[in-house]
Amino acid sequence: MDSQKDFDQKLKDTIEKTGFQVELEIASKLENLEWLVIDNAYFYDDDKKKQREIDIHAFHNPTCSEMSYLKPIPFCPNLVCECKTSSDYAWVFFNRTSRPRLLEGLSIHGIISEGQIYDIPRLLSKDLGKTSPLEAIVRSTPLHYSSFDRIASTYVEAKPKSVKSDRSDKLTKSNRIADAIYKTIKAWIYYEQTSLDSAIKAVHRYFPIEVAFLVIVLDGRLYEASVNGEEIELRRTDHLLLKKSYRSLYSNREADYSIDIVTRGFFNNYLELVNKDIRLLKMRFRKRINELQRYLKKSDVKWYQRLRKSQ
Repeated sequence: MDSQKDFDQKLKDTIEKTGFQVELEIASKLENLEWLVIDNAYFYDDDKKKQREIDIHAFHNPTCSEMSYLKPIPFCPNLVCECKTSSDYAWVFFNRTSRPRLLEGLSIHGIISEGQIYDIPRLLSKDLGKTSPLEAIVRSTPLHYSSFDRIASTYVEAKPKSVKSDRSDKLTKSNRIADAIYKTIKAWIYYEQTSLDSAIKAVHRYFPIEVAFLVIVLDGRLYEASVNGEEIELRRTDHLLLKKSYRSLYSNREADYSIDIVTRGFFNNYLELVNKDIRLLKMRFRKRINELQRYLKKSDVKWYQRLRKSQ
């Protein structure tokens, strides 16, 4: 029978493999930089028909605290984060060269995706085909996404044959990556859904602006791969960008999402990029405040409430 010391050590080793350490570390770093952190934030998964949790949902407190009735339009940046630990497997993302294509004057690569913009008038509108003024401003702002020459679209969790795991002898698996990706997307969509009624009923005469930064933090080996003819080229990295599409049952439309994949050690650098993005967005909003006021003003709140009930 194991001694108490052996039991405690095995318990500690088991806990270290769960990723809880990473989650607590990331939450502390966010709080130190004045983010308001919700640990294990609840959301409802429409696909699986059950309640689930995302590791971290945070709000940029210095910016959110400016949300007063003296300010014309409330602006609150969000960060939705899932943490994973992988000691035996490496996460490999296959990249392709970003070739800009234009969509109503906007490049659809290297910019924040439309699904991350909490655009209430557009969510309530039946005309989803046109670019809204809010979307045009946010997506034309050179955020950190524009620094990527390559964007990942495919992924695999793999280990070399010489590396054995105590839990499995499988060489590849991808379910944990996919689960982390869709959890971040679904958690943000659920937040939009549950916040919409509150935003409509709020006394404030303008709908708020909220933008989500979606990130997966990996405690493990992260690689980007590219295929050159029959050769696979691998490069170790600390940060890459993944684009993913998802059709929400709530909005019944397909939207794109840009998800940052970062290593545990790179997270401080990633937060610096996000904070710079927030400053840039605030500057753009101030410059275009008149246009935004016209677009986000609640001209007829009762009309919005009636529309909401009919959906």
